[in-house]
Amino acid sequence: MTSDSTHVARTPACTPRGERPWLDASATPECRADALLATLRTPDEQLAFLAGGGFGNPPAFAEHGLDTGRTQDGPAGFNGGTAWPTPLTLAASFDPELAARYGAALGREFHESGRNGILGPAFDTTRTWHFGRSTESFGEDPYLASRLAAREVAAIQSEHVLVTMKHFAAYTQEQGRLGDSPTGERPAVNQIVSERALREIYLPAFEAAVVEGRAGGVMCGFPRINGTYACEHEELLTRILKREWGFDGAVAPDFPVGQRSIVRAFTAGLDSGIMSPDAAGPEASTRRFAGDISLREAVAQGRLAPSRVQDLVRRRLVPGFRVGTFDHPASSVRDDPSTPEARALAVEIIESGAVLLKNDGTLPLAPAARRIAVIGPQSGAGAVVVEQGSPYVEPRHLVTAVDGIKSRAPRDVAVVHAPGGPTLKALPLPPPGVFTAPSGEPGLLAEYYASPDIALRGTPFVARVEPAVNAEGVPKLDGFPGDKGWAARWRAKFTARTGGRHRFTLEGSGTAELWVDGKRVDAFAHSDFGSVLYAEIDLEVGARSEEHTSELQSRGLI
Repeated sequence: MTSDSTHVARTPACTPRGERPWLDASATPECRADALLATLRTPDEQLAFLAGGGFGNPPAFAEHGLDTGRTQDGPAGFNGGTAWPTPLTLAASFDPELAARYGAALGREFHESGRNGILGPAFDTTRTWHFGRSTESFGEDPYLASRLAAREVAAIQSEHVLVTMKHFAAYTQEQGRLGDSPTGERPAVNQIVSERALREIYLPAFEAAVVEGRAGGVMCGFPRINGTYACEHEELLTRILKREWGFDGAVAPDFPVGQRSIVRAFTAGLDSGIMSPDAAGPEASTRRFAGDISLREAVAQGRLAPSRVQDLVRRRLVPGFRVGTFDHPASSVRDDPSTPEARALAVEIIESGAVLLKNDGTLPLAPAARRIAVIGPQSGAGAVVVEQGSPYVEPRHLVTAVDGIKSRAPRDVAVVHAPGGPTLKALPLPPPGVFTAPSGEPGLLAEYYASPDIALRGTPFVARVEPAVNAEGVPKLDGFPGDKGWAARWRAKFTARTGGRHRFTLEGSGTAELWVDGKRVDAFAHSDFGSVLYAEIDLEVGARSEEHTSELQSRGLI
């Protein structure tokens, strides 16, 4: 049985001009794609043309005169450009026109920095406050998200920057999103969603981005949806996205772990990704792709139609011709593409998305005010003002709240600042001697168990005193299990040198618990992104407190 997932309508006969007719900008995108495809006569040649592309364009594209810039993550800008407000702030403005202005400014910065592709925007629907990616998207309202998505995508691509919207679809939580990391050996979380919920809640923003914004790329997510992985979901990728909405671009996986198969995924509608087990590395090929074959072999065996391979080529070319990434390559590079106009727009978005819950008459401040107190950890130098992870953008032009108030206050007005509470960041590693192991030695007693059971039963595989909690990767112990087959605990006593409130933090990913004096005070489970645990206790001078942590993830605690 063969499969043909070709869903781009054939164009009327056309005759583009020139020695390389696909470079004729006067022809339609479909016509230009067919002209290049005509030079790639066999599935082998077509697959070779696509090889080594990843999220960018394959090397063979440049050989055919299709020079493009780089592609980079950018749900809230890219690191080096303007540190834009979170997309959730943009959504709080309820202003599609503002979304269009933001999209144009974002696309302009990408292009001026040598980038023709953006991995974003993100259109995940917020269904729980536990969802760590919620601020990258437009919140919980499907209609609002759809109105903003259409305008933003169209504006970004008007600057000759191809979007790859994410994460398609029903990506709503962090726990178990990969199953495990980095191998993808275990099953990812399974989202049970009715078709009505998909249609009414999870898909409207994507549909608007495709139908109205004409998005050129889609990133399929990590989870399973009703038992089928998003990157193998023929109902979503083929019937809805390509046939129903008329999507003419390529579907790519979110990170390599998002792709769990080769033939099955490309048959279902994946268009870009790992095409051969040999190209995935020994670990991936023996686990995720065990028993799979390459697309080349699938065509030879009749399991994949040659027309589907042609479709893969078209879907990489047509959006590029349509958006203009090939005709307007981002060749020039500006070290700092952020402009005063862009930063003014960022401020406008923040103001439009901010809500003053109550004003009892204090604001605006009376001219008679001579002393202003600015209180809060987010108002000073230690503020966390941008998302971490893929949307991180270094705030090169940051003006903190306290500095902004000082700059606007009259010279005879004193502006004082106090944190007023704990920062959102983890505390630095403690200096030597702060913690004492049960034996009395400086440091913590580290106990490693050759089992993933966080209950830590039985005898430790190894027990030793270490200066700090640190589990970056699998411990290098002879005979110790790799991957996620282990757990560890660090125990120590803390003696207060000063009286008052003392704060402890534990930062990491995976599954971890923070215990103080025999009580669990904070925990996270199956967290793929860095999380921070907190404990605050009041101690008198000389008072002792015992702390221990439990950890279950080889990426560990840092």
